[in-house]
Amino acid sequence: MNPQKSLFIATIIGILILLAISQFSSQITIQGKIQSIKYGNNKITIKLNNTPEQIIIFENKILPLKSGDQVHIEGKQDTYKNQSQIIVDKIVRN
Repeated sequence: MNPQKSLFIATIIGILILLAISQFSSQITIQGKIQSIKYGNNKITIKLNNTPEQIIIFENKILPLKSGDQVHIEGKQDTYKNQSQIIVDKIVRN
């Protein structure tokens, strides 16, 4: 195999490894009580009583959640306009 082809393959493998690490390292789990819930254009914004981050759900439907509900959230840590937020992968009412 020529050196250029070997270098290209090694680069692709390195990129895939970095991508996998970044996906798993930012995954978080939190629990808390819903302080507020706001429906907007294609997203739902939730504020919990025990975390300063906004909880963001990118869906365009009404969820069976209300203020005071205890929830368990799995998602990814993100920053938008210098504000920390959590993008939800899964939310379960306790």
